[in-house]
Amino acid sequence: MASKPQIGTGSATVINTGEEVIVSITVTNVGSETASKVFLTGVTMGAARRISPQNFPVYIGNLTHEGSGSIGARFSNTGLTPGQQYLLTLRGTYEAGGTLAISPHLDPELVRHSVGLGLWTMPGVATVSEAFAALRAGAHALKAFPNDALPPEALRAWRTVLPEALIYPVGGMGLHNLAAYRRAGATGAGLGSAIYRAGDSASVVGERARELVQAWQTAER
Repeated sequence: MASKPQIGTGSATVINTGEEVIVSITVTNVGSETASKVFLTGVTMGAARRISPQNFPVYIGNLTHEGSGSIGARFSNTGLTPGQQYLLTLRGTYEAGGTLAISPHLDPELVRHSVGLGLWTMPGVATVSEAFAALRAGAHALKAFPNDALPPEALRAWRTVLPEALIYPVGGMGLHNLAAYRRAGATGAGLGSAIYRAGDSASVVGERARELVQAWQTAER
């Protein structure tokens, strides 16, 4: 049994009225702790036009262990082929004690939702336009991802129009470029394989961490 809140879905009930497709699906908390503030943040069925819900997020409620709730959606069947299978996708959130929300992409609706839940939110952005859109949606910081889309000289140009934004380049960061990004104006950096690889000992990870911190601290802005 899962020791924390964990949301699962049941089989969908689908009704085709000839003009629209009505979908109903049950969501259940299969974890042992209550899932608080469960929200539906998006639902799609292939490329079908959604009729309802018209706006997100949709509040489902609090689900105790084995508690369940029902989600309904309506889609236009225009363009759908009878007998063809289509992928039904649900997106949602629930409270499980987290304080941080990081994504590899920008979805302004998701940013607004996570900020509304009190999460410190950092979406992925690859252009200045995306950066401004993220900040307008309420993002606390920007994840510049992947970093090869934003080399140090590009980040320096971003800083002329985003002087106060918190910007963290992520993906491909390491000793070879950490100092250059700090000099260009990076607030910090996201590190993965530069600090840890599967099977590494604690001493190896510790040594890499010290080298990375030193490279960051000695770089001149």
